[in-house]
Amino acid sequence: MKQEDKQVRLGKALDKHLTSPLPLIYRLRLIVFGEKQPDRLTKFAFYSGLITWFLFFFWHVLQFIVVKNSNWIEQIKRIPINELLEKRALELGFEPTIFIDRLLISYSISIISWCIFFVGLVLLWRRKHIFSYVVFTALGVAIISPIMLLGFTYWKQDISSFDKITEFSITLFLIVYSYLMKASIQSNETSKNQL
Repeated sequence: MKQEDKQVRLGKALDKHLTSPLPLIYRLRLIVFGEKQPDRLTKFAFYSGLITWFLFFFWHVLQFIVVKNSNWIEQIKRIPINELLEKRALELGFEPTIFIDRLLISYSISIISWCIFFVGLVLLWRRKHIFSYVVFTALGVAIISPIMLLGFTYWKQDISSFDKITEFSITLFLIVYSYLMKASIQSNETSKNQL
């Protein structure tokens, strides 16, 4: 009889989980972020990185969509995006079609880099030191890809000062945080070894 009661309870619990999305969201949150809450500095670093991720990820997605659908936008809104891009391509010394292709590739690389950056933020939340390798690789690729694909002049003139300052600031802050986290981990290990 106990086995049947267990099965009935398990069936009811399963029905609850299938009818409401909240338990699924909660379990997904536990899988991604874990059960343990980090300290305040880690939370601050995470939320700073999350704001930066949000801004850059969605900005690059929006740019990709606009460039990819420039003909459609021109038909509806009468904004000559292709003409503007072709003019800018000639100013930078590119053939217009090559410039647009490289621009789309650069945006695609940036979108992927910012997705990887988010994975690094999850690792930061869990206080895994490997986060620094993931985050700095993603930031490096996101910063270097437009320079490599479109040239330094494009990076200097067409990428806003806000983007440059924000990327530099979050990089510097995460370097300092990474150093502090490494020192904290080493001091905890030292104190454990002394006991």
